[in-house]
Amino acid sequence: MTPCQTVVLVALVLLVRATPAAPQVAVTTCGQVVVGSAYLANDLECGPDGYGVVLRGRLDLRGHMISGATYGIFCGRYCEPLDCVSGCTVLGGTISESYLAGIQARRVVLENVTVTGHATYGVLAHRAIVRQSTVSGNAAEGIRGGRVVLEGTTVQQNGTTGIVAGRAKLRESTVTGNALDLDTVWPPKLIDSTCDTSNQGVCTLDP
Repeated sequence: MTPCQTVVLVALVLLVRATPAAPQVAVTTCGQVVVGSAYLANDLECGPDGYGVVLRGRLDLRGHMISGATYGIFCGRYCEPLDCVSGCTVLGGTISESYLAGIQARRVVLENVTVTGHATYGVLAHRAIVRQSTVSGNAAEGIRGGRVVLEGTTVQQNGTTGIVAGRAKLRESTVTGNALDLDTVWPPKLIDSTCDTSNQGVCTLDP
């Protein structure tokens, strides 16, 4: 590397370090659209139509709750839902009592989130990574996805199925008390985890 190249490299490094991080956006109303990083400033009680939050990025619930709406959190942008879903990350709070799904996304990461009381699905995503969370009391399915990964998570008391997935991996997690706990295309991978019933013959009460 020439001296000139070294100077340019150092200047670029200093410029990156000096660039301030974008501020987090405060979410305060139902239907708010967020691109980037945001936090929930207060509980949201939303009506039966529309979205609680439309998210393309990362949302810290900060211990607050989003309730109601068709989707509590819709990860994508306004248009026909199946065409416009994208990825998101949701942290630290509760999503409850939506009329279709608590969360819909193409790829979602949940950490320390309670997803409960939804009229159909708790989580609806092509790929879901769920850590240190609880998914319970949803009328139909707790989590539906192509690929589902649980870490330190509880999925219980969902009306029809705890997890419906192509592939599922459970680490230090509990999936019990659902009408059917695990319904997967491929046998799930269980690591220090508990389930009662499955369609794959891997849970405690399976024949």
